[in-house]
Amino acid sequence: KTKSMFTLDNFPYFQFVILGTIGIYGWETYLNIRQRGKLEEKEPSKVLLDNKLTDKETFTKTQVYGLDKNTFTLFKEFINLIEQIIFISGGYLYFWNFVGQWFGHNIYY
Repeated sequence: KTKSMFTLDNFPYFQFVILGTIGIYGWETYLNIRQRGKLEEKEPSKVLLDNKLTDKETFTKTQVYGLDKNTFTLFKEFINLIEQIIFISGGYLYFWNFVGQWFGHNIYY
């Protein structure tokens, strides 16, 4: 019988959750930066113009809005990452104890 490196008793759950959270953030940031490259294009594609799906003015307004939205999303996701790491690292425990002191400890919750 082979011995497993990890068991339920010694699995590094905390590190796993932190690395998973950072990995998801990294993947989403990569996708947003890739999309940003498309949003920085100044001219609509020939297909859009030929099929009369947009005009230059509408395309420009859409691109500007998309860039603003993308910038905000990148900022918001970074703040969310920091928030998640803080809460995972002990924020939930601190918050639980704080609320327990505020409302009083009760056997029913």
